[in-house]
Amino acid sequence: MRANSKGEFRFAELLPGEYKLVTHELMDTDPSALLPGRQPYGFPPVYFPGAPDLTSASPIQLKAGQTFEAALLLVRQPYYQVRIPVADDIENAAIAVSVQGHNSPGYSLGYNPEKQRIEGLLPNGTYLVLTETYGPNAATGIVNITVSGAPVEGPKMVLSPHSWVRLNVNEDFLSKEWNETGTWSDGKHTFELHGPRLYLQASLDPVGDLDLQAGRSIRPPTKPDDELVIEDVAPGRYRLRVSSARGYAASATAGGVDLLREPLAVSVGSSPTIDITLRDDFAEIDGMLTNFSTVPDAAAKPGYSRFSRPSAYIYFVPQPDGTGQYKQIVAYAEGKFNAKNIAPGNYLVLAFRKPMNLPYDDIEAMRIYEPKGQKIQLAAGQKEKLELQIISSSE
Repeated sequence: MRANSKGEFRFAELLPGEYKLVTHELMDTDPSALLPGRQPYGFPPVYFPGAPDLTSASPIQLKAGQTFEAALLLVRQPYYQVRIPVADDIENAAIAVSVQGHNSPGYSLGYNPEKQRIEGLLPNGTYLVLTETYGPNAATGIVNITVSGAPVEGPKMVLSPHSWVRLNVNEDFLSKEWNETGTWSDGKHTFELHGPRLYLQASLDPVGDLDLQAGRSIRPPTKPDDELVIEDVAPGRYRLRVSSARGYAASATAGGVDLLREPLAVSVGSSPTIDITLRDDFAEIDGMLTNFSTVPDAAAKPGYSRFSRPSAYIYFVPQPDGTGQYKQIVAYAEGKFNAKNIAPGNYLVLAFRKPMNLPYDDIEAMRIYEPKGQKIQLAAGQKEKLELQIISSSE
């Protein structure tokens, strides 16, 4: 979004939720400042309402129909030349710069292939410069630099290959009736699939605002009985996502860290193993929408039953203090619903007339929904009854 000549800007049609506001740096284009030998100046990024980085910036909570006015103050500062030699050619790479080592976008540097170095201009401050290459031999390099009133020649950046993360799955199932089989082909070979390889999906999604690395999933099998591996994982912090067509993830740990609650930290050269335990002692809910009403659909064709359409969309949002897993179901005739195969845990349950794209994994963004829903705690094998109100579109 660009501001106009008066410095005004407008973000329209934002969904309700939590946002942070940031500017990107802008170099001073005054002709007198561009003369050879002159000190270059620019306007560094601003993190609303004036925080030093995005991590400490104040979130903006937006409700439906709300208009929020934000004022940003840009401060002109001197910029200094930065040069970081690179051990390997990184012409086809992405470069990210974060202030004070926090995930804070807005700054930028470029790559000079002739000099084989990263270079550009930065104001005073401490920065983390991260470079990531792509392809079969993907690698990442990280360098810390401090700019203090003078040009900087940084240490040489050395790139390290990305990591492999192995999954060790323990099947702790009560039911022994699973007998599904399948196959997978890479165009040259066909492999028979069984066990977790057949029904388990897992991925690692980057945590933070600056991560270059996209999410990574379990690689396809390369041979019969191939191990479960997520490869090409750059250094950083990741949220583990697990879904299974059989059972649910009762626990997932790596090095003593509970990955159902905390992110996985992948360091340079590490090869962590994630231990996952799957169980099938689900909880079940019979529910009723207390403010349900059957309003005829004027657009329905003759003979069309309004009861064949969903009357509400119900969301089970796991809470940070539990092991629940996100789930969506629908209610049909008379406002009744039945939720089977709910993983044990603590939930915020919400009902809407229309489908919602909830930021269910963002704790702060979900706080605006807490007064509107109902919190429940489900134990393994528990059967529970629930009365729930549909949230009005005006709330």
